[in-house]
Amino acid sequence: INYYKLEEIIYNSSKISKPPEIDISEDDAAIIQFSSGSTGNPKGVLLTHKNLIINSKQIIRHYDISENDTMLSWMPYFHDMGLILFHIVFLVANTNQVKMSPISFVKRPMLWLKKISDYRATITGATNFALELIVNQLKDYKSKEIDLSCLKGILIGAEPIYSSVLNRLINLAYKINLSKKSIIPVYGLSEATVGASGSPLNKEPIIITINKDKLLKERNIEIVPENSENSLSYVDVGYPLCGIDAQIMDDDYSILKDLKVGEICIKGDNILNCYYNIPEQETFINGFFPTGDMGFKNNNRLCIIGRKKEIIFINGKNYYASDIENVVSCNFNNFFLFTYFIGVKDNDFEKVIMFFDLINKNEEINSILLQVKKIVNLVFGFPLNDFIMVDRKKIPKTTSGKIMRFKLSERYLSGFYDEFRKTYTFNN
Repeated sequence: INYYKLEEIIYNSSKISKPPEIDISEDDAAIIQFSSGSTGNPKGVLLTHKNLIINSKQIIRHYDISENDTMLSWMPYFHDMGLILFHIVFLVANTNQVKMSPISFVKRPMLWLKKISDYRATITGATNFALELIVNQLKDYKSKEIDLSCLKGILIGAEPIYSSVLNRLINLAYKINLSKKSIIPVYGLSEATVGASGSPLNKEPIIITINKDKLLKERNIEIVPENSENSLSYVDVGYPLCGIDAQIMDDDYSILKDLKVGEICIKGDNILNCYYNIPEQETFINGFFPTGDMGFKNNNRLCIIGRKKEIIFINGKNYYASDIENVVSCNFNNFFLFTYFIGVKDNDFEKVIMFFDLINKNEEINSILLQVKKIVNLVFGFPLNDFIMVDRKKIPKTTSGKIMRFKLSERYLSGFYDEFRKTYTFNN
């Protein structure tokens, strides 16, 4: 492999011979991008030059990106959204790019919005975690110095999008002159290069409320009015990008109709050919790539329910950890920095464990956890068996910020969190 040090190119360019011409095919490997590893060991996703160009053009078309846009991003380059979506795609589109340090964003989330306003950026992106930081600061925001009327799209993805967090942003958007039509939930994965679906431009985001019992007992979707009793809410992530065939499949990989819950399976020229060192036949089923994400279609729009490997089994029923977290976030967003739930087998008994940290350490923790127990039992019909208050840094996560629940479960069962366990007294 011929290589050159950057400083040699800058200071001694006259001494460097012309690099040899390399014959590269569109089907040659361009990068190996490792999957998040949120439900298992990360896999090397082998992406070709064709994958990168195709997905870039799909995204450019879906969001009408041009050289007249200005994109501003704080996402790091070791994250596929940071490298591919918010860099390579905009290189292909010949778009102006403004970069902000991820550390600067975490330290001062509102600085991100201020820079969008200052540079009059038209496109940016965020994760659910980033939105939580923003809405927590927006509720007390009174200044008029931030004006986001320039934004045509804030693409929200990379991790599950909680309806409670999205609703809070929608309700606070007026404070920063942000159009609700600029709030765009998206869905993607490493194996699709980066993007698979997204809400369309110039349309308000859609939150779907469904009958909880129909979902948990029958894996059917019955859409009900917002705030209905016995309901759960999910964020619609829009239409598949042009050239992507997205289907919902059952356990036998037969295609399901609209409003039936199954695994999201995708096919298209942006999809990986294979994993590094894993045969192609083990990656695809009938030409489709099984994403491991559970969801449903509604008039060809996708909605994500949760991860197939993050299901908690209680009394023969399937529950999604993200559902529990969404309900708790909706009811207790002023108390918790985070809440994560896992199910673990302990002597053939399925236990549900809550990991959390408090915003205010002086809160009466027993009464708060009692209310959480009551809400979870009311909505889902099972008890919480253990509570672990721990710093967020002790929660295993991927480089893209996703919770590694399988490692969290392993650590719990190994006794890693025993030192953080406390006895809480609940007076009903």
